[in-house]
Amino acid sequence: MPRERIPLIRKGGFADAEKLFVLSFEGSKSEKKYFEDFRVSELFNDNGLIETIPLKRDKKSGTDPISVKKLLKKAKNEFPFKKSDEFWLIIDRDDWETSHKQNFCELVEDCKAENNFF
Repeated sequence: MPRERIPLIRKGGFADAEKLFVLSFEGSKSEKKYFEDFRVSELFNDNGLIETIPLKRDKKSGTDPISVKKLLKKAKNEFPFKKSDEFWLIIDRDDWETSHKQNFCELVEDCKAENNFF
């Protein structure tokens, strides 16, 4: 009598990732493309652990570093993240420091005061 076939698909669905990295960045096109390109890179294991989900940005909010951090903080409070999840702020520093006189030292200290903000 032949052995019974074992299905290759788990009944429980996908396993939860140990840690989720939430990235908040200024732009809406090129930065998103950079991270989506990780999925097709031969240097990265494409196992579905990278997912880009755009957050809805108010029409009034800008793309300055403070506004980008506020968007990240709003998402942190709005969704059920784990304590191990990390929140990363990705900013084009040169542009904001020179043309807008944005103080990045204050922004870095502000992020350090938050749990799991980088």
